[in-house]
Amino acid sequence: MPLWTGQPLAYPTVQKTGAAAEERAAEATLEVARLRAPRLLNAEQQARIVDKMHSFAGQRASVGAVPPTFEAATFAEQILRILKGANINADLNQGAAEVQVGLAHGVVARYFTFSDKGKELAQAFAAALNDEGILCTAVNGLMEVLIKNREEKQNSSLNKSDSYIQWVIIVIGDKI
Repeated sequence: MPLWTGQPLAYPTVQKTGAAAEERAAEATLEVARLRAPRLLNAEQQARIVDKMHSFAGQRASVGAVPPTFEAATFAEQILRILKGANINADLNQGAAEVQVGLAHGVVARYFTFSDKGKELAQAFAAALNDEGILCTAVNGLMEVLIKNREEKQNSSLNKSDSYIQWVIIVIGDKI
């Protein structure tokens, strides 16, 4: 069988295919680097979030990292500073984050289902982070079973304006 068929080799096609593969490899390398980079907000991003959260001054929020990786804990501390900068009554509460929310993907802001103020804070916070490119979701269902049991035992409902039920727990979860 002859090696040379008399046909010219398709070097331009091979070069074009190789260049496309190199371009895809470079894009994949950049994406891996982006996914591995820690979530941190620069000063301008932090200021924009603080501005968006000022209307929730005085409300209660707790922040934790689940799982408590270095990256998640560092970002949780940054989120805490942002919330405090907006005069939100915020604290680090790893226990509440673990028990009331648990493992999370991205950032989760969980609120009491029947708390309009908590819902508004959680949704505004989620929108503010998403605007800055950080995946965040507002989710209801905070401590619903405990509240229902308490209401049944006391045969009364909670005061919907009670600051306790306006509480929001923010969990910094896995980035990927």
